[in-house]
Amino acid sequence: MSNSLPAKLTDLQRVFLEPKNAVHRQYEALRAFFVEGLASATAAQRFGYTPGSFRILCHELRQQPDRDFFLSSRRAPPGPPRDRVREAIIALRKQNLSIYDISRALVAEGEKRSPAAVSLILKDEGFDFVEVPDEEFDTMAPNVLALAPRECIMIEGNPITKARLEATGCRVRTYHGKEISLKAEGGATCLTRPILRKR
Repeated sequence: MSNSLPAKLTDLQRVFLEPKNAVHRQYEALRAFFVEGLASATAAQRFGYTPGSFRILCHELRQQPDRDFFLSSRRAPPGPPRDRVREAIIALRKQNLSIYDISRALVAEGEKRSPAAVSLILKDEGFDFVEVPDEEFDTMAPNVLALAPRECIMIEGNPITKARLEATGCRVRTYHGKEISLKAEGGATCLTRPILRKR
C-alpha cells in the first residue's frame, strides 16, 4: 500500500483520516500500522503522534489486544442513583483536584475516603488515569499542570509519562526544571497560581 495520501481528501475519507476524538485517533493510527503495513514513523506522523508515544501505544495494544475501542450503542439499564459522596468526588475531580486533595476535602466534611478509594470510584465513573512509572517519580513526572482540556505542562526529562499523555491525545509542553524544580522540590503546579481558566 502507498504511504502517501491523496492530494485532496473527500468528506468520507476525512472521517477516517482526521479523527475527532482520542480513541478514534488511536484506532486509526494502530490500524494503519498493524493492518495497512505503514511504517511506525509514518503512522505516527499521519495521526499526530511523536514516534515515542506511538511506540508506547503499540506496546499497550500488544499487552491488551482485546481492548474495546468502541462502546456498544445500546443503552445500559439505569443503575442505582449515585450517593452523595460519589457526587462530591466527581464534582471535586472536575475542579482538577487530585485524589489526595479530594480525600482531604472529604475528611474535612466528615466523610473518610482514602485516595485509593477515591481513585476506584473515579475509574468506575469513567475517568482515565495515566500511570507514572516508578523511575520517573523522583523527576516529578506526576506533577503535571492542566492548561486547558487535553493540554498540559510538565518538567522535561520524563519521556515515558510524556508519551503516555500524548497517547491519550494530550498536547504536552515541557520546561527546563533542573534548577527551579528539582533542586527546590517544586513542580509546575507549585510554581503557578491560576487566576482564571475558561472552560
